[in-house]
Amino acid sequence: MDNSALILNPRYLSSGFRSQAGNISQTQPAVVRKLACLMSGIASHILKHGSDCYASTDRLTSLYNQSAAKFGCKMVGERTVYDLLTKAQQANLITRHSVFNQQTGQSRRHIQILVDGVKSLFTGVYNYAKQAAEKYVVRENLQLGRSSVDKCDPVNTCKGSHQKQDPQNCRQRSKDLSKERNKNKSCAFPSDTFFVRFFGKDANTVKSLQLAAKTKRITASGAKKLIRLHAEHGFELAKPFKKFLHYVIGGEHKAQKEREALEVAAFGGTPDEAKVAANQMFIEMNENDVAMGRAEFYRDRFGRVQLRLL
Repeated sequence: MDNSALILNPRYLSSGFRSQAGNISQTQPAVVRKLACLMSGIASHILKHGSDCYASTDRLTSLYNQSAAKFGCKMVGERTVYDLLTKAQQANLITRHSVFNQQTGQSRRHIQILVDGVKSLFTGVYNYAKQAAEKYVVRENLQLGRSSVDKCDPVNTCKGSHQKQDPQNCRQRSKDLSKERNKNKSCAFPSDTFFVRFFGKDANTVKSLQLAAKTKRITASGAKKLIRLHAEHGFELAKPFKKFLHYVIGGEHKAQKEREALEVAAFGGTPDEAKVAANQMFIEMNENDVAMGRAEFYRDRFGRVQLRLL
């Protein structure tokens, strides 16, 4: 059976584990429930950060404990999660290896989910995730064939097409990068050449974060990252822009504190217990849409369950 759609879109495994959590908690033995809870945490990390999981044991422990109640498991410590990672690898659910980053001098443990292993042990999760991934692929605009690839667009007659280009990588180069630096300090948005010149390997990240900030869609974590990247590359942010980023950071922190207070007032207990109760109620209210394949659950960076329409 072709698993290419799911392998290329592993984020749907997260919604698969969430949708089947109730069935797993009621029908599977404790060992399998613990593995499912661990896999749900790994899949949740992949949902947020991409197809690779470099989460530390501490991070995986936090994700495990957030989902423990849904899978009928008790909260555990790092040592238990480390043992579960070994069992998951022995069950062919994941692979683990270390990746050394020569630029930072750090080693990160890389975890990758094996789709065939999930299929053999968690059939319901696999079927749900595979169906969602295939629906996503069908919606994509794929190339119609070789003729569409060979068909070239007409030459652009605008002034920008006459800029000097590098035949090695087809990247347009500005004649005066100092002008781009000045543009960045004004309202105009700088060109790709500017980002490559001053931010190197982080050019795409900085550009996307600045675009998000320009449209006021940047999050607090994105604002922190943008400030850090500018500091690392020695490019000082304009004071009004930096003030705006700090405003975003402070505003999100205040909003989360208010949300936390409302959850405690509504459900009682500690903030973490109130969050778990609020998440459970949200899941129950929307589980029909998820079961019908119209939406999927995911957790934001604060551990709260959100709904994404498919």
